[in-house]
Amino acid sequence: MILGEAGSGKTTNLQMHAKRLYKNHIDSLTIYATLNELAKLSGEDKNLEAGIVNYLNNLGLNEITQSNLEEHLRQSKSTLILDSIDEAIVEYSWVIISLNEFATRYPKCQIITSSRYTVEQVSSLPFANISLLSFDDIQRQEFFEKWFDDREKSDAIIEHLNNHSELRNIVTNPLSATILATLHESNIPLPKTESSLYRKRFELISGKFDNFKGVHRSSIEPDTLLSCARYIASKMHMESKREIMPCDALDLIKFRW
Repeated sequence: MILGEAGSGKTTNLQMHAKRLYKNHIDSLTIYATLNELAKLSGEDKNLEAGIVNYLNNLGLNEITQSNLEEHLRQSKSTLILDSIDEAIVEYSWVIISLNEFATRYPKCQIITSSRYTVEQVSSLPFANISLLSFDDIQRQEFFEKWFDDREKSDAIIEHLNNHSELRNIVTNPLSATILATLHESNIPLPKTESSLYRKRFELISGKFDNFKGVHRSSIEPDTLLSCARYIASKMHMESKREIMPCDALDLIKFRW
């Protein structure tokens, strides 16, 4: 089990490991999916095997049935990579117990999963734990040097972080470093605080900085987009949802305005 804070690279690590397995072990079965998606497809019986079959069928692998999948998992070495316990458990509180039972039924199947530290129930899983640590100064510098071809740009970010300790203490993982690099790449003045870092990110993706540059990529005003995003996020939080269908988001907006 890969443990880490939000943005620490859990999903990226699992995806890269899945790609390595696909490339190097052609004769074995490797399945990558989010645990949230499998739980959603598992039906009222809360059966992960059914969820896996439905997931594979949705990918076009219609020849796979639940019986032959179960037989393969019992008899052959397989790797099941299931991302984000912390997302799945919000709507599917049973996933920890089901995952534990699944591991007992198929001892030949290696299960790799991930979670934030905040999910206390993961301690009941008999899995080895690997924690993703924050960047140290050298790793952070290497991140920006690999991001930019221009050494001058990476040095400018490092100098900015050294001059603003509050921001340096926040930019310690791939997510926050990516946001900062994207802002710098878009020639947006670098933030000095955590709140400014995320505010400028939202202003960038909403098109607010396009207006300053005289560029018009959307017919909707940035402030309108941000107001809609805040309202949808608030509704999702109140209902403990981690995702929402676009049509449902539009219905929320139409109801509100």
